[in-house]
Order: sequence, then structure tokens, then C-alpha cells
Amino acid sequence: MFWSKRTFGIFGYNRSHTPAIEAILQRVHPEDKARVQEHMHRAASEGKGCDLEYRLLMPDDSVKHVHVVAHARKMNLADSSLSERWST
Repeated sequence: MFWSKRTFGIFGYNRSHTPAIEAILQRVHPEDKARVQEHMHRAASEGKGCDLEYRLLMPDDSVKHVHVVAHARKMNLADSSLSERWST
């Protein structure tokens, strides 16, 4: 998984943080989390991209609205974790 410098800033992580699906989901607004997880899983399992708008709930309780475009490649789900298949 690769994050740009801007992605780290949007999600509120410093550059020493390891990019991972779990880090994304930690910030997703609770009301959006199931939908985001479903889209991410579908994109990874079907090898399709994802174009999705959702909210982030930041540690200071502020809310950010994001539009995420990501690309995934299809892999056997038994072969690796979701975070290894997802590219933002």
C-alpha cells in the first residue's frame, strides 16, 4: 500500500505511521464504516477500483469529507490480507 504525503495529512497520521487498511478504517466515521468496508472488500476481491465519498472522524472530533479514488488488483482472498491488495 502506498500513501502520498497528502494522504498522511488528510488522515492525520505522521509519515512514520505504516499505511494500512486498518489505519483508514480507524478514521472512517462510524455511520460510514460498513459501507466503506464493503466497497473496499469488493474492489479488492473483484480487482476493481473504488470511487467513494465518505466522512472521517478525526481524534479531535472534527469531521472531514473525503472523495477517495483507489485501485485494487484481484488476488485470491486466501493468499493475502486485504491490506496487501489495496492501493490508495
